[in-house]
Amino acid sequence: MSQKTATSVGRRLLPRRRLASLGWAVVVLLALAAPIVLLERSGRLTGLPLLHVLSLVTGLIALSLLVAAFLLPSRVRTLTTQLGIERVLRVHRALAIGTGAIVLAHVVFALAHSPKGLG
Repeated sequence: MSQKTATSVGRRLLPRRRLASLGWAVVVLLALAAPIVLLERSGRLTGLPLLHVLSLVTGLIALSLLVAAFLLPSRVRTLTTQLGIERVLRVHRALAIGTGAIVLAHVVFALAHSPKGLG
């Protein structure tokens, strides 16, 4: 393979990887937003105290992030092919750190709403 061919292939793959990254970011954001939208549309949040709502929302976000952090390093062929294993593992680590922060926020909101515990 000539140098010119390798360069043109490399240039063509770069936008494809960026597009794949953007696509997977949109999928993760939709996965985060879907439970919250469904909860809001169900009408179950009406009349609840703010701390209770924040507890529910952070709990749903934490659950979604945990699922994403669990599935990401599972070596799904389309993910590793499109994004590369290094990027997948970097995103996995960032998701894990973000999930820890959201879980902590969820516990704080749950305890602030009901100081007796989660009941």
